[in-house]
Amino acid sequence: MKKFWNISLVIMLVLSVFTGCAKDDDKNDEPDINANFQLLIDYLEAAGGNYLTANAPRVVSAVTVNTNLQTDPDYYTILDVRTADKYGPGTQGSNGVLDFDEGHIEGAVNVATADVVTYCADNSVTGPILVTCYTGHDAGYAVAALNLMGYEAYSLGFGMSGWHTDFDLMSGNIGSAHGGSFVTDAAPALPADGSSPVINTTLETGEAILAEQVDAVLTTGFAGVSATTVIDNPDDYFIVNYFSEDDYLGLGACPAGHIDGAYQYTPNLSLQTAEDIYTLPTDQTIAVYCWTGQHGSQTTFFLNLLGYDAVDVKFGVNAMVHDQLTGHVWDATTVPNLAYVETVPQQTEFEILIEHLEGGDNWVNDMTGWIVDYYAGIENDYFLLDIRSANDFNDVNNEYDLDHLPNAVNASLTTMLSAVDGQTGPILVICYSGHSAAYTHMLLRLLGYEAYSMKWGMSIVAAEHDRWTGNVSNDYAADPNWSHDPAPALPTYGYPTLTTGFANGADILALKVGDAIEMGFVGITAATVMADPTSYNIANYWALTDYDNYGHIAGALQVTPATLTMAENLSAFSPDMENVIYCWTGQTGAAVAAYLTVLGYDIADLKFGTNAMIFDELTSHKWPLPW
Repeated sequence: MKKFWNISLVIMLVLSVFTGCAKDDDKNDEPDINANFQLLIDYLEAAGGNYLTANAPRVVSAVTVNTNLQTDPDYYTILDVRTADKYGPGTQGSNGVLDFDEGHIEGAVNVATADVVTYCADNSVTGPILVTCYTGHDAGYAVAALNLMGYEAYSLGFGMSGWHTDFDLMSGNIGSAHGGSFVTDAAPALPADGSSPVINTTLETGEAILAEQVDAVLTTGFAGVSATTVIDNPDDYFIVNYFSEDDYLGLGACPAGHIDGAYQYTPNLSLQTAEDIYTLPTDQTIAVYCWTGQHGSQTTFFLNLLGYDAVDVKFGVNAMVHDQLTGHVWDATTVPNLAYVETVPQQTEFEILIEHLEGGDNWVNDMTGWIVDYYAGIENDYFLLDIRSANDFNDVNNEYDLDHLPNAVNASLTTMLSAVDGQTGPILVICYSGHSAAYTHMLLRLLGYEAYSMKWGMSIVAAEHDRWTGNVSNDYAADPNWSHDPAPALPTYGYPTLTTGFANGADILALKVGDAIEMGFVGITAATVMADPTSYNIANYWALTDYDNYGHIAGALQVTPATLTMAENLSAFSPDMENVIYCWTGQTGAAVAAYLTVLGYDIADLKFGTNAMIFDELTSHKWPLPW
């Protein structure tokens, strides 16, 4: 019995050795396939239709497109994915006009590459789709996405560069400097099959994973790399030559052959599970190059969709050995220079409002004599509008010997328009310290009234009204956030978006003044700002000499007074964060804040200005009466 078990044990050990070897061999021969990758590739190669190996590249020439459009202007849904400002007429660089507006095929719709699938779905697009961009690279990405999602999409050959030489961005990117890196050697053997990329998703069908991956790759955007970068750093890339074998060997339209060390993958064949897809690395960037970069762009999209890290070598061999090519050559002299249309971008409400203000009485930049000193008998020269509270105006608590100036009319900011209705003479606005009055007078000026602000407010009239003396200080003269650094360069922000619904400057202005009246004067203390200046976009509203002489809040921009126009420094104010403006006393700042509030900015005036921060250092523009 013991002998039987010994024999059995030997047999089992032998079997286990052979069985173990067979399993190891299977493991080496079979790629490790991620389950989500398997779902996606199964769908693509079956019900989803493997666009890359069946129909790619769908690139159509400008001449063919034009012929089809002449036959039927609605032949294509045309998507132009140029959303930047890369050139002006004759490709002389950006000129402040979006490239689509500079010129596009008639009937084209401007859609960002990331949004092409959503646009077609939302608009129930059917029939052929033409996608155009600058040179065919971005369009290739969009076309691959659309075809994979079941649409019939085509890329305009060479993009708008191939439509008209006014848009030529190809010629500046072709070259012949890399012939020394090309060889005609036989192709190296492709690597052994390896693992698939890992696709992380909770979705459970290939169709759903495809839609998710298409969206993700489109959102990331076109992945390109220059030929020089790849050739100078070959060890950083797994280089894929996407030519036929003859072309790879220099027997076709590229006599120079291929980049030394590049692997040859046959278009419309290699990148599928039955061929060579698993020979691609999952731990290295794959650089795909073709003739012009256009087919490579579509191929790169497909690989990134599958989870690989792939980049398209922009402009393909046209950027490497252009002079040696006998086919697939970019030639600007063959561009047909077809008709295109320009668009004048519709003015935004902000632009309409600014045009109205800057074409008329742009008071904020010409505030001559806007602030008036108090003197006895001032009521004889002005209509006095006192916007303090009714309790203080009427002295209901019997606090003052003098409650208000003779003949003054009391109104709140929200009721002041009724109080001044019909006034054609000068109006003097009075408040406690001059801040709210400065804010108010600007709004009245913008509505066409001749309005002024009484300097220092009622604080200057009598000690019992003094709101100033207790608010001046020298507390920040030695503060770490008080700086003498040079003025930083002014930023260039966009402008606020206004949505009044009006297309007339006067109507927009009236509504926005109403908004500023309802909002009221917004002030902020020096203590709040100095605690964390980085929380605000801060504008020092002084001349540069004063900015340098006295110093300034750390990081504050130096904005010269009377330069708040679109042509000058209005763009230094941010439409997306809280702005703070400060001056000597806060009174000019309040007036400017009113103007900017009307324009749609979020802005606060630093109350009492530098009088609240470095009072002892100032030699002018100081509160004069410590009662």
